[in-house]
Amino acid sequence: MHSQFRLGLPVRNVVDFKKNLSLYLVYYTFYTRKIVFCLSKFISLFLLNMILVKNDDDFLIRDFMVVFMIVISIHSLLVYYYVEFMEKMMSFSRNLPIPRLNRFLLFLFTYSLILLPELGFIIINAPGLIPLHSIFVFYGIAISELLLFTSALYMVRMKMKPYLQMVFSIFLVLSIVTLSGSHEAIFIANMCIALILFYTKFYKYEVEL
Repeated sequence: MHSQFRLGLPVRNVVDFKKNLSLYLVYYTFYTRKIVFCLSKFISLFLLNMILVKNDDDFLIRDFMVVFMIVISIHSLLVYYYVEFMEKMMSFSRNLPIPRLNRFLLFLFTYSLILLPELGFIIINAPGLIPLHSIFVFYGIAISELLLFTSALYMVRMKMKPYLQMVFSIFLVLSIVTLSGSHEAIFIANMCIALILFYTKFYKYEVEL
């Protein structure tokens, strides 16, 4: 994650930034995809506000989990743009000696950052409604689900229609499982599946380009 090279980002004037690879998707978000990012945050926080603040007297954890799954899925478009950026604008990075694990951690680090607004909002507005431990478990599930979306893109060769179909399928399955299963186990399973798929599909995708 400490590999460094130069990248021209499309800002008002093209400027070269020499940054750690771990921050490239963060810079890409705020220089190129800030409208999508802000719109995602607006919708996500609006939904969380409706379930945590406006509905606090009749709060049910099952209702929250369904809304939370929707909040995660809203970020699927950002995931698509991130993978597109790495595989098209940053395609030369495939020739760099960067292990697949580091590439996977790049996405994990980025998703951990972009989901901080939701994490902060839930911590502030859910005292007495959701235990703090459960809040961080939900945060982990959100990160792991976005990693599943990432791996799904390599499975469908970055084609939007089958990708959205997979996003919807993942949403349905995880919504049902989250309502009935151990949340810690779901987080671990998501991470393992996402990592295995990423490892097995990453170089196969390169061959199919």
